[in-house]
Amino acid sequence: MFNVLLALASLFLIAAFPSLSTAATIFSYNAPADTQKSIQLTRALNFSLACRLEFLPEFPFIEETPSALPEEISIEKMWNKDDRREVSRALAALKSSWFIAGNHIYSKQKISSTLKIYRQENGKISHETIKVVKSSADFTSLQKELYSRLYKSITGRQHSNPSSHFPIVRSYETFSHFVIGITLMDEGKNNSAIEEFRKAIAIEPNFRDLRYLLGKFYLTPEFIYEKAVDHFRTIVKLFPKDAPAWFWLGFTLYLKGDNSAAVNAMEEAKRLKPSDLNTYFHLADLYQDTGNYAEALKNYQKALELSPRNAAMWYQIASLYARLDRRQETLESLTKVLELDAASFLDIARFDADFARWKNDKEFKALFEKFKK
Repeated sequence: MFNVLLALASLFLIAAFPSLSTAATIFSYNAPADTQKSIQLTRALNFSLACRLEFLPEFPFIEETPSALPEEISIEKMWNKDDRREVSRALAALKSSWFIAGNHIYSKQKISSTLKIYRQENGKISHETIKVVKSSADFTSLQKELYSRLYKSITGRQHSNPSSHFPIVRSYETFSHFVIGITLMDEGKNNSAIEEFRKAIAIEPNFRDLRYLLGKFYLTPEFIYEKAVDHFRTIVKLFPKDAPAWFWLGFTLYLKGDNSAAVNAMEEAKRLKPSDLNTYFHLADLYQDTGNYAEALKNYQKALELSPRNAAMWYQIASLYARLDRRQETLESLTKVLELDAASFLDIARFDADFARWKNDKEFKALFEKFKK
């Protein structure tokens, strides 16, 4: 039971500690003069663009998280004044080397999209602005050009086929239902949002980003695992190379208790995207829960190569060594955990049944006493 609870928390724990230096989020910038329709389009199109970035080996699994940036940091200063000090503060708050913001203006005649991309490397911040203007009737072309140019900006490579992973949405009519649905969901009107999403899927059943959003919605906060599995399974059936969908399918199956199917899905996610931290972490959890400790340790160690200062990862390794009754490795791993984040893990470790056999061990007692201070 403890592992399941830790698995739910670990997605947030991983984000809280320094991990891959290429973590990024797309934020929405809305000017005071923007119409409500433009604000809604900006939110939805940035989400869709972030879904494209998830496929890049340079990035871990990401999504737009508007609340991730502290209120005192101004996107407006970065957008309008190219304020590099504000950019630096944002990157530090996000523990990221990238900051991407998007604004999309809708009118009956055209859609004007702007992306601002900041990257910090070797202490220096570089900046690029991407602007694309297309007819409102040519929404497919807008998506392709935005993604192609964003892809090139991040990877330095040209993308020969922007829709190779999954089809671009064919019409703005479809996307407009998605836009309204996301807006309603942000307002807590979930039933109305689902109705809009159903209209979009009725027009384009292969709307990958929408199925992906619904899968995660039914996973949490709804906790309706069967519906979440249905959406993720539909995605991987339609798009077998969709590593993020394979990951979330595996994670949902894990929470359902279908560990064998979960392992298979996670292994496929790992094969498709061998650079992702979360996949190794949760695959290791799965192997540990099924008693395959050798594979669990292998995956935890690979995850540590990607994120050597991740306290949640070190904790799971300490727990695994304890189950194997390897006292010295347990002590060393637990020491590393507490050195990295005693505030989060000291009390958990002190009462964790995995370490109970050493509660009177002098070195373990000394370790806990040391970090109590």
